[in-house]
Amino acid sequence: ENQIRSEGSADFQKQEMHMRDFSEKVDQHHQELKVILDRVGEDLRKTSHVVQDKLDLQGQELKASVDDNLRKSYHTMHEKLDKQGHEVRVALEGTSKRIADRFESQ
Repeated sequence: ENQIRSEGSADFQKQEMHMRDFSEKVDQHHQELKVILDRVGEDLRKTSHVVQDKLDLQGQELKASVDDNLRKSYHTMHEKLDKQGHEVRVALEGTSKRIADRFESQ
């Protein structure tokens, strides 16, 4: 009976050691995973900042490009309007002169 108890106690102690080892391994893996996840989180934050900086730069470049195109379009339209205005003035002056010449000749 004592031998059975002694063997049972030894088996129990072995199981208890295995459980303790298993528990320590689980804790170790948990810590390793936590470190990995912390690194991944930091990498994601860095990547997010890089992406945001690139988007900000692209936005600034796009705005500058749009502003430049608007400025060019404004100047082109202004030049066209000036040219058309001059052509209209020349045509009106010519018409006025012809009308005045007709009145004088009559």
